[in-house]
Amino acid sequence: MTVGGASGDMVTSRPSGAAAALAALFVLTAAGMAWVPQSGGATPTDAAGYLWFAVALGVGALAAASWGVVCFVRADAEGLRWRTFRGSRRAAWADVVDYYEEDLPKSGKLAVILTRSGRVALGPEWSRMAALKSAVRERSVSAASTQWSDGAGRLAEGEEALFAYSPGLRRLGLAALAASIAMAAGVVVPRAAPLTAEMGLGYALGALGTFVLMAVGSGALPLLMAASMGGGAARRGETVTATRRGIAFRDDAGSVEAEWADVTSFAMEPARTGILTGHRYRVVTRQGAFTFDPAIAGVHRLKRIIAALATDAGTKEWAWQRGTEPDDLGAPRAQLSRADGAQVYHYRTRSVRALLLLQFAIGVCGAAAGAARMVVSSEDPSGQFALAGAMLAGWAWGLWRQRAAMVTVDEGGITKRGLRGAQRIEWRDVQAYRVVGDDLLTFIEVRSRDDRRLRIWIGVSRVEELKSQIARKCAFAGVERGWA
Repeated sequence: MTVGGASGDMVTSRPSGAAAALAALFVLTAAGMAWVPQSGGATPTDAAGYLWFAVALGVGALAAASWGVVCFVRADAEGLRWRTFRGSRRAAWADVVDYYEEDLPKSGKLAVILTRSGRVALGPEWSRMAALKSAVRERSVSAASTQWSDGAGRLAEGEEALFAYSPGLRRLGLAALAASIAMAAGVVVPRAAPLTAEMGLGYALGALGTFVLMAVGSGALPLLMAASMGGGAARRGETVTATRRGIAFRDDAGSVEAEWADVTSFAMEPARTGILTGHRYRVVTRQGAFTFDPAIAGVHRLKRIIAALATDAGTKEWAWQRGTEPDDLGAPRAQLSRADGAQVYHYRTRSVRALLLLQFAIGVCGAAAGAARMVVSSEDPSGQFALAGAMLAGWAWGLWRQRAAMVTVDEGGITKRGLRGAQRIEWRDVQAYRVVGDDLLTFIEVRSRDDRRLRIWIGVSRVEELKSQIARKCAFAGVERGWA
């Protein structure tokens, strides 16, 4: 028997490749840490620190390997069986109600299988995805779909999609913080007494204190990110339920239930969690309004469902209400929209300003350190001055770009003004648009039919609105779409 084009009657998919690569990275780094004390170049105190790091990395390797061994999805003649760290489930082929693909926030596709026993979601890191998807397509005779397609915002007939808050992100942040504290302790405790005896209490406190602050600070970043996404104790009892008929919000104080025809608008709005500034999502209906935070489980799917089914709403995509985006500092040289209807997107944002201030501070501190070195010693600080000058030159270029560069979208096309002057692509000439790169080097790329490429840094203001504008203007046949 053949299932999904594979020999035999079974197809098993695991995150084995990604798990093996992650585990190998941890193992190689741990082996290097463990080898250093054997090379003879480390004191007993240093050796203890290296071995401590090796043990911590070994735990990470074990966790990555267990992900690839424990988790799987299996398709056989009877149906689907899948296992996660929370346990195993099974669904017969007759219980598969729908299957589709979703665009991931950055890149790639998420394969989603909806069954009466639960939802299965597989990313591009899972093995044998082609064979598994083929098996699902051939065997799921009762499913709403007959082929894999874009399922942004799709709900199966009779499905009640429940979205609730989970403390998982905060627990992960606390675990990262605890691991950072433990690793810092493994380095600092053995070194405190020898360093104090050799260099004095002041030097020891300064050196070790700086290391502890850096370690704990980096370990606290996941916890701060989780906190900025909301979903705290006050949200714990809140749920959002979506069906093909409508949407319902429930909390301890009451509920808001509305049909999709009664949803009048939906948008993003600023939100403050303690000292952190983030955002949340607001849905307005004729029966009342409610909000939900990015920390709600399945937030990307919930947003797609609302955007796809609330067809009578005044807004058609998730975006900041004009003038409310907290990252936007405003544009003194150009209004948000011109008299001719063109929309202007600039780089005057708080994020860009913070990066420029950081680069300026590093350059100034480097120059000050070089000057101090020249005063107290006879060493030549020219190399340090050159590096500081390069940092300040980059800062000056970034400051000019923040002030002068912009992107303009009008009825005819899109224009980018930068170091090379104005670059423009007409909408009728667009061949494809997509997001390229990663992290700080992420760009929106618009490519014309004659292979001209217009790249816009992701740090531009109102970037989600810009992406929506590009998708809307290029909504005609023959364009390769890069986002939903």
